[in-house]
Amino acid sequence: MEKTTKRIILAFIVGIITLYCSVYGFILYDSHIKGVKGNAYEIKIQNDYLMFLGDMSSSIKLEDITSIQFYENNIPRRNSIKIGTETNIFLVGKTSLEGIGNCTAYLYKDKPYYIQLLTNKTTFIFNLFDKEDTLGLFNELKILIR
Repeated sequence: MEKTTKRIILAFIVGIITLYCSVYGFILYDSHIKGVKGNAYEIKIQNDYLMFLGDMSSSIKLEDITSIQFYENNIPRRNSIKIGTETNIFLVGKTSLEGIGNCTAYLYKDKPYYIQLLTNKTTFIFNLFDKEDTLGLFNELKILIR
């Protein structure tokens, strides 16, 4: 193989690696910024559903909720993540948490409060960036699921 051909192939490979690293870095940086600003995900009640909107979205019919509890504890330690996004600030996805087991999580990990919601099929663990907003959502859900 000629020296010029080798240089062209090497430049092409370096270009692909550089592009891949740049895109991956941008994705990580974007997730970090979302977590810092408190908009990694959104949780809202709409049309008799509790909706979780983010990198991974879920929804629950309010009538399917069997139990809801508010905890003022540190977030349980993660055992594993099956699918989703995790940064040093937030966790969104299907995971396993110590003391809870398999669940779907929408958590800001540095917040010492969360809501645990049970349905017949799964457990949801979630919080909002602000404690007062989390308590407001909890109280609204308690009223709606009676």
